[in-house]
Amino acid sequence: MRTLIAAALFVPFALIACTPPAPAAPSDDIPVAGVPACTVEVAALPLPSLGDGYTAGAAASGDDCSAATVVLTLHDAGGNVVYVFDAESSYLLGFADAADTDTMRVALEAWAGDTQRGEPSTTANLPEWPEGEDLPVSGEFPFYVEDGIDRAAYEAIRAAASPMYCHVQGAESMACLSIDATGVRKIGAQALPG
Repeated sequence: MRTLIAAALFVPFALIACTPPAPAAPSDDIPVAGVPACTVEVAALPLPSLGDGYTAGAAASGDDCSAATVVLTLHDAGGNVVYVFDAESSYLLGFADAADTDTMRVALEAWAGDTQRGEPSTTANLPEWPEGEDLPVSGEFPFYVEDGIDRAAYEAIRAAASPMYCHVQGAESMACLSIDATGVRKIGAQALPG
């Protein structure tokens, strides 16, 4: 009888001793198996210049933040994805100091945020395309129009004064999008000093 009682008491203790500890909660400092070391997400930044409900999210993923893939996603008021852009962080203006997850988060927030704060963000702010010129020009920096948009179409876009969103797309340019009842359309790229 004593052997049975001792065995009955021993089994639960043996099971407790063999039970592995619960895994630690993941943190920014401890890599999780299968997850790249530079994994950062910034979601639902409001874009007031586009009207109620528009948001932009951004994310980074890679083994090294200095060369991570970054993705910008624009959502409409219904939460639908209406635009996606991706690039390697090392090719984008504003990401030179993004060496860890904290600095990457700051760079992503600046990238996805409303770049036109402080002035109206409409297509009326696009540079004029003078008759006889090859491209619209803003001072010494040209605006490179998307394929399929001629001068007449471009000037009609400017005249519509639709909400506009611009984001860095390289080391020396910003992509500009118009947002209207027909959807989101890339108009072109504004050259930046570089």
